[in-house]
Amino acid sequence: MNQTQHQTAGSVHLQTWVSREFKERFSQAAKAQGLSESALLRRLLESVVLEDRPADDMLITPVAELPSGRRVSVRLRADDLLFLRERAGARGLPTSTYISYLVRSHL
Repeated sequence: MNQTQHQTAGSVHLQTWVSREFKERFSQAAKAQGLSESALLRRLLESVVLEDRPADDMLITPVAELPSGRRVSVRLRADDLLFLRERAGARGLPTSTYISYLVRSHL
């Protein structure tokens, strides 16, 4: 879809500034998931904003404020969970272990 089609569909452009290093890492993350940067950014934004919850419940708690060794719950779209289970299975890992490896590799 080109820019004109987005504008006709009632869409608007959202933008921000990031460091070159951040942009490169984001690009690599998108590529690793087989997505364009735009598609990954859209998924991330939708996961925060479009869920069925009040705006004041959308606050993101910085990791530094989370107690260590605690469980973390994550909501995933059905198709993302399917991909996650497939990738974990292909590596012979339980889904939760694979998620843990993914998180640690990005910290």
